[in-house]
Amino acid sequence: MQHTRLKQLHINIVKNCNYHLQALRHIHPSITKEVANNMTCAVTGSRLDYCNSIFYKMSDKNFNKLQRIQNHAAQIVCGVSRRQQNAQQLCHNLHWLPVYSRTDFKLATLCFKSHIIRKPNYLAVTLD
Repeated sequence: MQHTRLKQLHINIVKNCNYHLQALRHIHPSITKEVANNMTCAVTGSRLDYCNSIFYKMSDKNFNKLQRIQNHAAQIVCGVSRRQQNAQQLCHNLHWLPVYSRTDFKLATLCFKSHIIRKPNYLAVTLD
């Protein structure tokens, strides 16, 4: 049952990101690269970061699907086609962590804050 929910959540994230990336592709010629980057980080990045704790130790196959979303977003922001330039290099130039590393970083940050800074309160209480 848990596996089915995770798969459905994953499918919804991929569909939602693809929808918003298609919309961004349509308006990209009208906006600057900086605005496109900010919009992409806000819309796609927040969806890729959603439920990081569930995605921890997820299969490489599923992480690759999310990574393709990020690669596609980088290509749209930079205004290049899929065949023109390596998408991983574009992500690096935009200072975007790969999806797998983002998940590890977000979870490590949450653990650090809950243990050292005692924030958010609902996690800090369980440590006592």
